[in-house]
Amino acid sequence: MTPTAQPPVVFRPGSSGRAGWVLSVITLAMLGIGVVMVHSALARRADAGAAWYARREWKHTVYAILSALIVMTAWRVDYSRLVRRGGRVPFWPALFLGVALLLALAVYIHVPGLPLGGHPVGDRWRWLQIGSFQFQPSELVKVALLIFLTAWLTRMPPDRRKRFLTFFLAALLIGLCLAPIIHEDLSVSIQISASACMALWLVGIPWYFVVSLVLAGGAGMFALIYLSPRNWDRFMVLSDPLTTTRQAGHQLKQSLLSILSGDYFGKGLGNGAISTGGYLPEPHTDFIFATYCEEFGLAGAVLLMVLMILWIYQAHRAAVRSNDPFGRALAGSRGAVYGLQTVLPLAVDLGSAPPTGMAPRRRAWCSRSSPMAGRRCWWPGRARR
Repeated sequence: MTPTAQPPVVFRPGSSGRAGWVLSVITLAMLGIGVVMVHSALARRADAGAAWYARREWKHTVYAILSALIVMTAWRVDYSRLVRRGGRVPFWPALFLGVALLLALAVYIHVPGLPLGGHPVGDRWRWLQIGSFQFQPSELVKVALLIFLTAWLTRMPPDRRKRFLTFFLAALLIGLCLAPIIHEDLSVSIQISASACMALWLVGIPWYFVVSLVLAGGAGMFALIYLSPRNWDRFMVLSDPLTTTRQAGHQLKQSLLSILSGDYFGKGLGNGAISTGGYLPEPHTDFIFATYCEEFGLAGAVLLMVLMILWIYQAHRAAVRSNDPFGRALAGSRGAVYGLQTVLPLAVDLGSAPPTGMAPRRRAWCSRSSPMAGRRCWWPGRARR
C-alpha cells in the first residue's frame, strides 16, 4: 500500500484573524502603557534646552510608533516565505542569523577605520552605533536563532531529529550564538537559551536531550554568577534586600520602596517621589515596573499582569492552532521568549531575581578606618576586602 501524498500547507491570513487581532490589541495596549510611563519617569529629568527629537522619551515614542506599525503589518505576512528557498538548510534564516552574528561580533571587535563599532554604556559593551543610531545586536540574534532552528529542524525527517548528532549540532549553534553575548548581557543570554530549548522541544527533539541541555546551561549560568563578584553580590542581597548595607542592593531596595509606597491605588501619574525624584536608578528601563506601581498602585499592577497573562495565553493558543510544524514551533518559541522577557523585569523589580544590568558608579560608602573595615567595602569599579 503506497502512502498518499499530503496536500501542501497553504497560508491563509484570515484563518488566524481573531487570535491575531487579540494579540495585536494587547500588544498595542502594553506598548501605550510603556510610552506613558517612560514620559512620566523622565518628566522631571528632561533637558529643557535639548531639541525634542534628542530627548530619550520622544525617541522612545518614535520607536514605539514604528513598532506598532510593524506589528499591524507583520502579522498579515506569509511567514512560510522564510523557508521557500534552500535545501535542508533554509537560505533566508541562515542569512539572517549570519548577519546577526557578525553584528554581534562587531560590538567587541574594534578595527580602526570601520564605520561599525561597539558603543559602551557604563562598563558594558552591548550596543552597536551607526552614526546617531544605536541598537543591541543581541536582539537580532535572539530572533534569528529561533527562526533558523525551527526552519532547519522542521525540514528534517522525524527520525533524524531524534539522533544525537542533530542535537549536538543544534547545541553547538546555540553556544556559538551565546559566545559574544553572555559575558556582557546575562539576561539576554538567559532568554536566548530558554527560547532555544523551547524551540528544540517543539520541533521534536527528545525531552531527555533538552533536559540535559537545560541542566548544563543552568550550571554554566550559575558558574558565571558565582565567579563574578558583581553578579554574586546582587544574588546574595535577595535574601534581605531592605536591610542590606551592600551597594549591590541599592537598586533593589529603592525598587521595593517605590512599589510599597504606591499602596493600593498609587500616587497618580507623574507623582512618584522615589522613582521620578531621582532616588530610583533607571526608572524608565530596568525598574519601570517599580515606577508604574508607585504611580498606579496595586490596582494598576494587577491590570498590567492580567494583560501579560492574556498575551501569553493568546500566544500559546496561536501556536496550538497553527496548521504546520514550522509555524507551531516558531510561534511557540517566540511566545516563550516574549513571555520570559516580560516576566524577568517584574521578578527583578520585586526582588525575586537579581538585576543583571549595570550598577551606577558610586563613591565608597565605607573606609578602611570605619567600623565596616573588616567587612566587604565597595569602591568604584571593584570590591576590596
